[in-house]
Parts: sequence; C-alpha cells; structure tokens
Amino acid sequence: MRSTGNLVLEYHGRLADPYFTADCGGETEAAANLWPDGGQPYLVSFPDPYCAAGLHSSWQREIPLDRVARILRNGMGLRGRGPVRDLTVASRDSSGRAHTLEVLAGSRFLIDANQFHYAVGRELGWDILKSNIYAVERSGETLVFNGRGLGHGVGLCQAGADAMAGLLALATGKSWRTIFPARQCANLRRRRNLIQTRLHPANISHWSTRKLRNRGSAAH
Repeated sequence: MRSTGNLVLEYHGRLADPYFTADCGGETEAAANLWPDGGQPYLVSFPDPYCAAGLHSSWQREIPLDRVARILRNGMGLRGRGPVRDLTVASRDSSGRAHTLEVLAGSRFLIDANQFHYAVGRELGWDILKSNIYAVERSGETLVFNGRGLGHGVGLCQAGADAMAGLLALATGKSWRTIFPARQCANLRRRRNLIQTRLHPANISHWSTRKLRNRGSAAH
C-alpha cells in the first residue's frame, strides 16, 4: 500500500482506465471486444495463470430449454418458428469468450452472446452465467453451461492479483507492474491538473481532472 501511495496509472502521459474484474478465468478480455469504443492498447487479452485456483475457476449451470425460450422471447424480443431445441457457441473472440450463439428453434439464427448474458442475468440472476467463457451442450431438455471466471474480464484480474501477491510477491519481487505491463506510473502529487475532492460522509478522496460536485465540503 505504501509503495503505491499517491501514484496513478498513465499511458502516454494521460490517465489510464484501470478496469478490473473479479476473475478473468485464465484469460483477460480485450476492452474492444466488449466495448467497441473503449479499446486501448493496454487493455488487450493476455493469459493470467494465477487465478487458476480461484473460487470461480470452474463452474457449471443448467438452464431448461423452455426458460431459454422465455429469455429469448421476453428478454431479447426474439421469436423462433418453433420451440428452442438447442443453443451452441457459433464464434469466439480473441480471448476465447463466446461472441455469437446459434439458436435452433424451427430455423437457425445467430444472437449476440453479450446480449444473451445480460438477458439471462436480468431473468434468472447474475450468478447463473458468471462470464462468457463457457461451453454449452444439451442434456435432455436442459442446456448445460460449463465455464470459467466471473465478470467481464477486462483489466486487472482480482483473483489473479490476490494469488500473485500471496504466492510470488515476496519470493520473486513481482508487483503491480506485472499486472499492468503496458502502463507507466506517475506521482499523483506532480500532476498539476488533478483535483482532489473529499466525499462526505465517507471521507473518500476522489481524484479527477475536473472538480466533482459534492454536498459536503471539499479539499482541493
């Protein structure tokens, strides 16, 4: 904590976007795959072996086909020509996450995997499809999802960082620079265009390039 106090992450002299995710499932996600307008050279996909033993390194969920049909109909506004018979991964992005899914319902059609993820979360809860790293197969009248990870996968993997800190930091000197290899570090106090705002009543410091409106008093 003390070694990184008053430091910010930069890229080419500008504040970086320090996204983080709970568990990347062994491969971080490129921001551009998830948010087309949010891609950055330092937010690319790369392997993270440190989260392999995490709580979310392996999970399985089952969703009945009739529930899938309801999700497609009510959550995504899609109606097939018949009952849903199957759903498979049609394509994956650069990190191995599901990108498009193929639905068999009278005819075959493609849907966006992220939109399906959001629809499932809203309908069944966000702990069902924990991430988009999964394989899916039909078992009777049920779809079985076998996956890894938790969250969108962009940026710092919290599970991997925790494992790295516990297993390697003292022994090998590995640090946050290993997690953010493409970013440079600058001293926060040396950036004249940064403004500090005290958020009351929590007394949290918020640093930004512009003043943040706050109901309590602020120190700049």
